[in-house]
Amino acid sequence: MKIEIFFVRNSNNKDEIIAVACLKNNNGKKIYTLYVLNKFRGQGIGNRLIEKSMDWLGTTKPLVTLTDYKYEMFKPIIDKYNWELTEVVNDLYKVNSKKLCFNGTLNRNKSKLLKKI
Repeated sequence: MKIEIFFVRNSNNKDEIIAVACLKNNNGKKIYTLYVLNKFRGQGIGNRLIEKSMDWLGTTKPLVTLTDYKYEMFKPIIDKYNWELTEVVNDLYKVNSKKLCFNGTLNRNKSKLLKKI
């Protein structure tokens, strides 16, 4: 399994990490974390991280999952890259929540999940 983590540092304070993207490239190509500090949002940092992530993964359609309440925040990115909602999983990590999957599905084995509980 190949994993990559991209960090963005504050140009005024190199000790401060202001954004991160975490990627997996094994059987599937997945962006599993994308985060930009609130005060740095709206400056295109997230878009640049998405572009760099897709370059590293070698696809413009990586598997991306997010909780339903974060959909509006990510809608501009989803629309920009024409990502397709391909699966909705109820109560995966939290009761009364939905995990939205774009460009693929979660590979999950219920028996493995039950053993972890």
